[in-house]
Amino acid sequence: MFEFEAAALEGATATYHKVQMEPAQGALLRDLAALVGPVLGMDPIPCFGFWLQAVRAWQVEHEMPAEALASLPPAERAQAAMRIREHFGHIVGSQLRDSNDVERLEGVLDDAFQMYLQKYNAR
Repeated sequence: MFEFEAAALEGATATYHKVQMEPAQGALLRDLAALVGPVLGMDPIPCFGFWLQAVRAWQVEHEMPAEALASLPPAERAQAAMRIREHFGHIVGSQLRDSNDVERLEGVLDDAFQMYLQKYNAR
C-alpha cells in the first residue's frame, strides 16, 4: 500500500465530479480505477480522477480529443494507452508521501495495468 498527499486525493476527487465523459470511455476508466485503486491503497474515486488527469495530459500532448482514441488503429490505441499509463504514473508518483516509493509504485502499476489489459482484451 502507498500513502498519498491528502490534498492531491481531494483534487482528484474534485476532477472526478467535474469531468463528463461519454459512457464507453467513462466505463473503461471506472474499470481501470476499480482495479488499480485498491492495489495502490487508493479509493476508486480519486483514482478515477487521476486517470482523467492522465487522459487530459495525453490530449494536450497529442492535441486530440479523448474521443479520438476509439478511432485509432489497434496498435496506435495500445500505444496511447501505454502513454496514458505513463502519465498516470508520473501524476500519482508525484503525490506519494514517501518519494522512495516511486520505483515500487511503477512496478505495481505495470502489473496492475497488464492485468487490466488482459481483462480488456478478453472482452
